[in-house]
Amino acid sequence: MPVEEGHRSLVHAGRTVTVPFALFLPPQTPTAAILLLHGFGGTRWHHRNLAERCSANGVAVLTPDMVSLLPGDGARDTNVLLAVQHMQWLSARFGVELGIGGHSAGGGIAIEAQVACAENGIKISALLLLDAVGSSDGGGRPGPEPPTRTMRVAAQRCPPPTLSLRAEPGGWNAYGNILHLLRVWRALQPSICDVKLVGASHIDPVGPMPWVARAFLGWHAEAHELFIRLSVEFLLAAIAKPDAGLHFDTTALTSELVRAGRVVCDL
Repeated sequence: MPVEEGHRSLVHAGRTVTVPFALFLPPQTPTAAILLLHGFGGTRWHHRNLAERCSANGVAVLTPDMVSLLPGDGARDTNVLLAVQHMQWLSARFGVELGIGGHSAGGGIAIEAQVACAENGIKISALLLLDAVGSSDGGGRPGPEPPTRTMRVAAQRCPPPTLSLRAEPGGWNAYGNILHLLRVWRALQPSICDVKLVGASHIDPVGPMPWVARAFLGWHAEAHELFIRLSVEFLLAAIAKPDAGLHFDTTALTSELVRAGRVVCDL
């Protein structure tokens, strides 16, 4: 699939921020577009496997680098604003249904960005969370307590249809702290599905991965493929081919994968 590379210069707080991006294009006119955000220590290439699978199914995928994901210095606010401007660019370029998603801290940014998009008149039709980590107002490394900042921002809007795919709870994903938000959201938006992949690690949504990272970070090829498969099924149903009668069927998902002991549906 063709990949367009470049840099986008965006203005924030009176200064220009320039970020490189990769845009994965389908061979035909896109039927939808999604912005995928990487997590801490990531780059625009960390979602390459997922982006290529999406583009093969008619979805254009923008994967930009982000500025620092460390707390402080307004970095989180900058990343949220950058995400909104990326979405405006995708909307103007393709004029199709839009989705947004992210891994780890990038998932937390995606949650806040979809709220900011709604406030700026940009319709988001799908939210994809890949072992997302919410942020607390106090900053620092997030823990298992509710992510207060992310929850406060998210409470401002009813979310779009959402798929949350989680790994096993641990320090890297703040022990699944995103569940606090999803349980609150479920009362507002029935189209929320949260799935824990049994035995999966926090790094499994990322790919491709070099062998060194596979060995030292506990990357699992089978779990990675399942993250991709479920993500693509969800995006096709939510934004790419809704007129084809596709539906992300949680019941079918449960009967197939829960019975096999591969996933647990918490919502």
